[in-house]
Amino acid sequence: MIASNNLKETAYDHVKKMILNNELEEDCVYSERKICSDIGVSRTPFHSALQQLESEGYIDILPSRGFALHQMSEQDIEETFEIRSAIEFFCIYTLTKDYKNKTPKSNETIDELEFLLEKQKKIFDTTADIKEFVKYDFKFHETIVAYNQNSTFNAIYKTHTYKIQNLACKSLAHEGRMKNTIEEHQAILSAVMRDDSADLCEITMRHFNTPKYINLQDI
Repeated sequence: MIASNNLKETAYDHVKKMILNNELEEDCVYSERKICSDIGVSRTPFHSALQQLESEGYIDILPSRGFALHQMSEQDIEETFEIRSAIEFFCIYTLTKDYKNKTPKSNETIDELEFLLEKQKKIFDTTADIKEFVKYDFKFHETIVAYNQNSTFNAIYKTHTYKIQNLACKSLAHEGRMKNTIEEHQAILSAVMRDDSADLCEITMRHFNTPKYINLQDI
């Protein structure tokens, strides 16, 4: 069992790395048999790895054919942003109330969010590299979700990592979106520190709805 799990992890990591490095193309069907041979993993653990990747939104398994990169549908986009809105707003609201009381944990989280925002500003002012920006953008939001220490929230968010980052890369490719993202993150932090729940709700929803509409227009 241990050996089988190790092989599954090897296959999972290999295919995931190929996807993240843009080594696989959209609208192309890939053979399980060939990639199994390339990495020296048998079909059973490899297929288990593909099932996990499918559940996380990376690929679609095509019975008797192989697998292909998952192409985001309108439903994918709507559901991803609905999940994010529900989880993240609850978590940022909790952080706001705790920060009002200056709890040590809330202070540390605000410091971390300010640090991540500075990283985003530096990228925007220098390379404007979208993938590098998305790394810190995702960490910014992940830190907000992690604040509540809700294992179910964390698990749901993790399974949507690829979809969240994929959609972010596409929306940030639009002119002005990176600058606006930074401004929205700054506005969210300012509302938290002012304990302005009404403004926080408006800003947070705008922060999710703007890229959602961009993504929907792109499909």
